[in-house]
Amino acid sequence: MVVDFRRFFIACMMVLVVVGSISRCPRNLEPLVRNSDIYYFQGVYEDLFVSGVGLGGWSLQAAPGFMPDMLLFFPIRGVLGDYISSMIVFQLLVILIFFGLLTMISRSLGVDSVSSVEVSLMTVLGVMIMDNAWDCSIFRFIMIPGYHVGSVILGLILWLIGFGILSGGGKRLHYISFFTVSLIGAISDPIIIPQFILPTVISLIVFYLLGLARSKTVIGLSIICLLALALHQLSYKLFEEYSIFMSRPQSYVSASITLGHMVSELLGFLAGAGQEYCSIATHVLAF
Repeated sequence: MVVDFRRFFIACMMVLVVVGSISRCPRNLEPLVRNSDIYYFQGVYEDLFVSGVGLGGWSLQAAPGFMPDMLLFFPIRGVLGDYISSMIVFQLLVILIFFGLLTMISRSLGVDSVSSVEVSLMTVLGVMIMDNAWDCSIFRFIMIPGYHVGSVILGLILWLIGFGILSGGGKRLHYISFFTVSLIGAISDPIIIPQFILPTVISLIVFYLLGLARSKTVIGLSIICLLALALHQLSYKLFEEYSIFMSRPQSYVSASITLGHMVSELLGFLAGAGQEYCSIATHVLAF
């Protein structure tokens, strides 16, 4: 019997991902459930579908999480009828979406199907290892509705569409999709601006300077990004006309979109991740 070591390796990594996910879960969920940011989705759901009050008079948080957070969570909440079980199913669905998007991105870069799964699993494992470099647990930051899971999902979709355009397969539908995802992402969670949109513009300029992208493609995608950001600012007035008020994210958007802040955050992350890797290596060698 011939053993397919690549598939065995994938199975082992899947086990590590499951074990790592469980190990990263907080032992006590009650403080998280009572957190106002997390209960925000539950409050919006009850006003929309239980009491029928609507969003009139609401003061939404700076990251309202319209899409895909609400789009994913509300149907699950309606079917299960319980907030805790809905949150657990939401987390499982998010993990599947992450795996799917990472695999599709790998395939778009020319990686074969088996290797793309390996890359996706290695990426998730790498995130789990570097998770301790941050003060905020990846469990809270990504996998619970009400935080910033939507910006990560939409950001990966932006990358997927962008790679398709850069590879020469860009059609009008691709550009429209890129603009739509950028606009929805900026309105739903403005943190996608420093996380994905601005780095995309900077990367496009670098690709052009290196001769890896055509000027027409770079200019077109850059204009689309800037147009989406401009319409994002106008969306606040539109919401206010319907008596729906949104907290303007001046604190972390206007500050974090500056290049200096982005670079300092990146260097801090790499330094923390390096310390974490050194700590793991020390423990392994000591063992």
